[in-house]
Amino acid sequence: IQEQVAGTHPNDNDTDDDLALDGVEVAQGSDPLDSLSPLKNGVLNLAAASDYLEVSSGPVLTGSMTVEAWVKASAASGIIVEKLHARGGNKDFVLELVAGDLRFTYRTEDGLTKILTLDANIATGEWVHVAAIVDYPDGTDGLLTVTAYWAARNQTQTAQTDLQGGIVGGVGVLR
Repeated sequence: IQEQVAGTHPNDNDTDDDLALDGVEVAQGSDPLDSLSPLKNGVLNLAAASDYLEVSSGPVLTGSMTVEAWVKASAASGIIVEKLHARGGNKDFVLELVAGDLRFTYRTEDGLTKILTLDANIATGEWVHVAAIVDYPDGTDGLLTVTAYWAARNQTQTAQTDLQGGIVGGVGVLR
């Protein structure tokens, strides 16, 4: 009867597979059917500079988007996020560190490659939040903003440019 009231599975002590027993969750007032209740913080930890996560079919780019990550660089240069194009050729976009500077490279509708670089001087071993924000409302040229934020210093640096042709991209690998 308790399982019926809670909606849990009578033969499974952990219906939502969150490693907390259903009875404990009910007693604590959290939802035994929701693996995020109570809310848990999670992180993807890539321990080596050569580690990466790959999504076999990244998004098709048609409008506004944000690419962001917290990074603790182990080298002054390296790719943070890149979106490959299924047919090859130029990558749809790349967010990377180049000699400590934050660079966003993207492919436009006319096939050109454009670059926006933020002179950030990001040091190795320091946590920094980096982002590339594409604001591309219908009927506009759009705006690209690249930012770096150091929480320890409460410091933000930003660079902006007109997109001059929207970012395009088809199906492809995101890593």
